[in-house]
Amino acid sequence: MKQVMWLCLVICAGQVFATTIPPSKATMSQSKYTTKELVTNLNSPWALKVDKNGRFWVTEKLGTLVIVEADLQQQRLDLQLPDLYPAGQGGLLDIILLDPPKLTNQTEPYRKIHNQNTDISEYQSIILSYAKGTAQANALTIAKLDLVKTSKYEESGQWQVAEYSEIFQISPKKSSPVHYAGRMLLLPDNTLLVNSGDGFDWREDAQRLTSLLGKTLRMTLSGAIPSDNPFSEEEDIAQRYVYSYGHRNAQGLTLGPGGTVWQHEHGPAGGDEINILAPRVNYGWPVITYGKDYSGAQISPFTEYADMRQPEVQWTPSIAPSAMLYQGPTDRYPELANSLLVTSLKYRRLHSVKLPASNLGFRHYNDIIIDMNVSERIRDISHHTEGDILLLTDGENAKIMQLLPVR
Repeated sequence: MKQVMWLCLVICAGQVFATTIPPSKATMSQSKYTTKELVTNLNSPWALKVDKNGRFWVTEKLGTLVIVEADLQQQRLDLQLPDLYPAGQGGLLDIILLDPPKLTNQTEPYRKIHNQNTDISEYQSIILSYAKGTAQANALTIAKLDLVKTSKYEESGQWQVAEYSEIFQISPKKSSPVHYAGRMLLLPDNTLLVNSGDGFDWREDAQRLTSLLGKTLRMTLSGAIPSDNPFSEEEDIAQRYVYSYGHRNAQGLTLGPGGTVWQHEHGPAGGDEINILAPRVNYGWPVITYGKDYSGAQISPFTEYADMRQPEVQWTPSIAPSAMLYQGPTDRYPELANSLLVTSLKYRRLHSVKLPASNLGFRHYNDIIIDMNVSERIRDISHHTEGDILLLTDGENAKIMQLLPVR
């Protein structure tokens, strides 16, 4: 408590500018939904992306990339990530698919892997987030991989890694296997946002701008500092990567209308949040929170404080949000149009938080609960090429499911 109070006195100044946000008053959907299994036998997956050809890319925490073709044929590719640390909440986490260049004989991965018996039929660059290190010293790490699909006769149609390069690592390293965050978002300007967790036992670092724990970071696809980052002129190199701060364990990032970036994060026992992400903004953790410690102890006496942004939405009790997707206008799911779709680990369901006409009017939001009667936790959410909503479940023998309205 003394540390938290000290942070308040040192960091905060001015007048409180926001009204306390009440907990979500969710309502159950009046529509009926069911699910259709598309892929099974996934082992502790974390992220799902769909490319323009309808191919699924699924990360598994133990370091495997599952590539599911449009005909649902699978390939399991062991990425052999250096020093992967899969303990606790660690392991292989998120994936970003980059638009590949036109494949030619001069393409760099082609030259690296080409030999007399191998031809390259496809090429895909990806960005991964994963926990790297040991129990004593580990950190969220961002890597770029170039994958090629070969037509070598004994490996027909098989993907393999042509090139691995680490582009960034969070500092300081920590000795806990939790709160990596790890969600990433590719922005329209081709820069990358990365959620970094507070490491649980390092929560005060979320307010220290020279620590990269408890932050949202922005970088180029090579891991460099964009010249227009909010702290790009600061002397400390780590601080130059900081886009926003005061985060706990953010795991939802999505781009909404008008280029608005939406982020959600786990609270402790209560106080899960949805925020509009903006540069240089302090979102308050652990100085302000609507939650309590898991032991029931008070983390901070404040739910609001000067120069610290209030959440747009907060859930108390916690729903344990795991991923988030913006759903635009749709004939397939009319009830869910123009909303943030948030998956819940705790309740194994989907929350549809309707966006207001303007960001200033978000204080009276509508949270619709979509109960699909699934037995597994929901880990991630994505769109198929035709706009269908896809759900990725959690744990052993996990699945990719398609969400279907019952007409």
